[in-house]
Amino acid sequence: MKPLLPLLAFLLAQPIAAQEGNNTPPPSGEAPPLSAEPALQLHGSLRTDALVPQYDERIGTERAEHRVLSNSYLDLRLSFRRRYEAGLRAEYMKQPLPGFDPAFRGAGVPYFYATARFDRAEITLGSYYEQLGSGLVLRTYEEPSLGIDNHLRGLRLTARPFDRLRLKLLAGRQRNYWETDASTIYGADGEWEVPTRRGRLTLGASWVARREQPDALSRIDTTGFSQTFTLRRFNLVQPVDVSAFDLRAAWHTRRWQWLAEYAWKGQDPSFDNGYTYRHGSALLLSGSWSTRGKSFLLQIKRAENMSFRGRRAASLSASTLNHLPPFAAQPTYALTALYPYATCNVPGEWAFRAEAAWTLPRRTPWGGRYGTTLRLRAAHIRDLALTDGPEGAEAMGTDGRRARNFWAMGGTRYGEWALDAERRLNRSLRLHATLLAQTINRTAVEGHGGRVNTLVGILEGQWQANAETALRAEAQYLHTRQDQGDWWAGLLEWSLSSHFMFTLSDQFNARVPSSARGTTSSVHYWQPSPPTPPRAIAYSWATAPHAPVTTAPAASAVTFRRKKASPSATNCDSNPFFFIRCPAFPARPPFFNPAFPCTFPPFPAFYS
Repeated sequence: MKPLLPLLAFLLAQPIAAQEGNNTPPPSGEAPPLSAEPALQLHGSLRTDALVPQYDERIGTERAEHRVLSNSYLDLRLSFRRRYEAGLRAEYMKQPLPGFDPAFRGAGVPYFYATARFDRAEITLGSYYEQLGSGLVLRTYEEPSLGIDNHLRGLRLTARPFDRLRLKLLAGRQRNYWETDASTIYGADGEWEVPTRRGRLTLGASWVARREQPDALSRIDTTGFSQTFTLRRFNLVQPVDVSAFDLRAAWHTRRWQWLAEYAWKGQDPSFDNGYTYRHGSALLLSGSWSTRGKSFLLQIKRAENMSFRGRRAASLSASTLNHLPPFAAQPTYALTALYPYATCNVPGEWAFRAEAAWTLPRRTPWGGRYGTTLRLRAAHIRDLALTDGPEGAEAMGTDGRRARNFWAMGGTRYGEWALDAERRLNRSLRLHATLLAQTINRTAVEGHGGRVNTLVGILEGQWQANAETALRAEAQYLHTRQDQGDWWAGLLEWSLSSHFMFTLSDQFNARVPSSARGTTSSVHYWQPSPPTPPRAIAYSWATAPHAPVTTAPAASAVTFRRKKASPSATNCDSNPFFFIRCPAFPARPPFFNPAFPCTFPPFPAFYS
């Protein structure tokens, strides 16, 4: 019965997907448009991610307890005249995919809500997702591919008392796997748009508070232990209420966009910061300019001790309340995802990002008949220069480590620069090339591995035969003298129509076989799929090229997707070719380290 679950999900998804249409609810404060739509509508989606694990000692896969592993999600939404809406999401994860926290094992209905919309107000009772400003103090979202769902369950009120004034009030408890945290989250937000002659000024302010009872924590003081042979125990005084504030101002004109945002968090001793009491802060500055065929972007971010969770003892991706925007580019190709960077909330970081794009004129020797687009981007991220407190580096119950001053910077955590070029040769053929250089301190990011420098070259071509048939190919090469050495990857994709396509991809460690390492065979990471609807089915396995044909694959993954990616999540899964461009990692994948409370860019959960 279990092997039939993916097929059943696919068949059920067809009629449900056919009902999807233009059913986006109107923004709060706007009356729903009159139309001939039925007064009562039911919409839904069904998603099943399934994997059939198989043991293969060549790449170090483990023996699975179950023959089929799957995560299933059923969303239902009932609306009446587009003013009243109720919905729920049922989840079945009795045998969750590899990489998911074992606490996800189970089944139930963790998400349910009811919403009423009026002319200038909206009220939601139950589960909801929310983001205030850039998310420095509050951002809740869902990304099932990564095992992330930190929604709030309670009450939210959105009002627009005037045309240019928006207010939000919220209260609730945060999801913690199949339950909710014992703490209560409160929040308020306001935005005021001020029109001017030359543009639009938007002022905003947010407040978020967590109310949580103290934990039974204490610290043993060993000062003078060798002389007196006595120990002193101190109970930690933990604040019941922890508040965070956010102030922001945005200026928009025809060509310029500016943003300045500052967040501050009160004393919040937690697992992430070693139960120290230093305040947290974050500063985000962004400016961009654009005109016809040209654009430029510059961003600066500084964060210090800015981890904020719904539960002070939580770690990894559990109970996260805020989100610091990552400045490293999100990987969209196979080899660019081998060394991802993690945004570090504790102790903090300085981050810089710049990007420039321009289109060369059409019908010129350098622009070609259809024009050529060039994009140059760079990112540089450094540690904060820290000094130890009077009682040591990470003394529990003290202020802990602190920055020497606001501008002090430490060593380089991550850096990259890239040049992208795209050119259409004719109406049917388009070429895209990327040259990317990376440097990452894996010891600072992951806790081990040292510094790795890479140079990645990518060439992509797409041929559009007609309106419904296209062929796309990728060739990638990664060069490095550290870690596992060079890699290459290739991909072929044949789209028969907007509903079906066939793909075949491979990754190969170019340094294997190696006499220096004593290896005599190499491993190919194949990822084929038969003609299937886009984002519907994907198979993957890894085999050794010199192994017998009867060698069992390491894993065969079948993924049924009928639900659109969350618009608030920026990651590989928002790409319609997610299962093509987000590759199978080698035997040594990136992972979370509790000693380094950082946030990695999203990558498929079964690679973690």
